[in-house]
Amino acid sequence: MTRLLLRLIWGATAAAMFYNEPAQCADPPMSVTISGPAEAVKVGSQVKIKVVLKNISSHELGISKAVGPGEFDYELDIRDDKGIKVAHTKYGRDISPEEGGGISDNTIIVPLPPGGTETNTITISKIHDMSRPGRYTVQVRRYEGDSKSWINSNTITVTITQ
Repeated sequence: MTRLLLRLIWGATAAAMFYNEPAQCADPPMSVTISGPAEAVKVGSQVKIKVVLKNISSHELGISKAVGPGEFDYELDIRDDKGIKVAHTKYGRDISPEEGGGISDNTIIVPLPPGGTETNTITISKIHDMSRPGRYTVQVRRYEGDSKSWINSNTITVTITQ
């Protein structure tokens, strides 16, 4: 029963997240910070980013967390040096609601105390086609259910070389 309830909650949240395009959160209770490789990455290598979610409010938050890879907790925005969105890989299409894919149905709510952090590593090259040399800008965002809005991360640049 609990699992069914969590699926229903996540399904409703996912629908709101991806189809109603809520606004950016004006006074977010959490922050999202990303960091990537300090050096250029060779074509064909995995490109990973670290995502840190921090509770910047004065109270405990209940955050949704997918049981599995961190990519289920965030939406990625990756663009090439011309500002064009980078296409999804097959895996990216399979998990992306905006392309008709599914979201993890194994989501739990975990407590995050004031000042607490949750860290994920996401292999972004598994989700987006980064097979061409160039500079890519990367930003992630996370849906915040209480305010029904998005929290954007900082933007980083990743360089892919031959």
